[in-house]
Amino acid sequence: MLYEKPRKKRKEILFDTLLYGAIAIVIFVYFLYGFVSITEMVGESAKVTDVINSVAQIATACAFLLAFTNTERTVSKTAKLKLLWKQKN
Repeated sequence: MLYEKPRKKRKEILFDTLLYGAIAIVIFVYFLYGFVSITEMVGESAKVTDVINSVAQIATACAFLLAFTNTERTVSKTAKLKLLWKQKN
């Protein structure tokens, strides 16, 4: 068909698979390094679930900050547009 996507070649599929596999391994190694570092600081009392919960809390806080900054930008743009609209009228 005219709009049909061309099929990927075997080399492209193999390259993509190796690339994503390498990225997954690097992320896993960094996670293990962080877990071992936290375990050394805290002692033997750290569990995997504690580390995962800590990462989840940090991610939640970052998402909140991102939402807050986006809201501030939107509000300031809206306020500027309202001010411009009042000045034109």
